[in-house]
Amino acid sequence: MSEMAVLTREALDDELSDGVTDVLAERVRGGSALGWITPPTRDEIAALLNQLCASGRRDTCAVVALDEGVELAVAGNFAGRGIGRSLLNELIEQARTAGICQLTLDFRGDNAAAEALYLSVGFEEYGRLRDFVSPGNAELHDKVLHVLRLVETSE
Repeated sequence: MSEMAVLTREALDDELSDGVTDVLAERVRGGSALGWITPPTRDEIAALLNQLCASGRRDTCAVVALDEGVELAVAGNFAGRGIGRSLLNELIEQARTAGICQLTLDFRGDNAAAEALYLSVGFEEYGRLRDFVSPGNAELHDKVLHVLRLVETSE
């Protein structure tokens, strides 16, 4: 069972900053498109966490917030425990409650685990950009686009 908690200034400490830095560094080294080509430093992450706390938002359910939306990533040593599925289901439920008609997402084409998860909760592929994403090592991967329709539309 996973637990989500509100990030507060009181919860910010070196252990949390170190843990988030480790997770993000692992993901960036693995080629995840998180906005960094090289892993972020602990100071960068501490500043990001402080910025999130200062924003006063209570609806943020991911530590990594990008201008484009929410980045969902689970550390490799926690993979396969249902944490990503639990977070994704919570995001979907919150979107339904808010009356959002559809959710869209994208991921790197070589991420079979992500694709399997998204398909299993009802997302469908609606597009693919060939050789669009490079994790910084001169390899090119497709960018896969998925949609989950939350409200039925009449066609």
